Amino acid sequence: MEKNENPHKKTLIILDILMIVGVLSNFGALACTNYLVAKTKPEIKFVEVNPVAAKVYNLEQAPKPERFSLLKELGKKLIHIFVMGLALGVYIWMRKKAYHPRDYLILSVSVSVWFTILFLNFANDFGFLLAKLF
Repeated sequence: MEKNENPHKKTLIILDILMIVGVLSNFGALACTNYLVAKTKPEIKFVEVNPVAAKVYNLEQAPKPERFSLLKELGKKLIHIFVMGLALGVYIWMRKKAYHPRDYLILSVSVSVWFTILFLNFANDFGFLLAKLF
């Protein structure tokens, strides 16, 4: 073994692979969820926006639109991106600062839990997608 070689090199490679698969699983779960939510045959229904015209012509009035719905959706995506970036940043920071075997144990457990949560989310969404398709 060389003088500067890390004895936990294989552990770090496995943890890197788990992090990459976890991030890809998260994107896969997001894609499955978006596919499940999208309506393939939307219901077409005409409604009247003007409340006076709706009363006069006996039409159904359109529901009031949500305010700042675009900002809500953008905020949810930004929070998701922030949490993923924070998790990856903490992983990189812990990986660089791990010197003691206890540090590698903490890093391994935290990555394993994070990977399990993300992969189970993907497996759940993928199962729903398969059930919808078949």
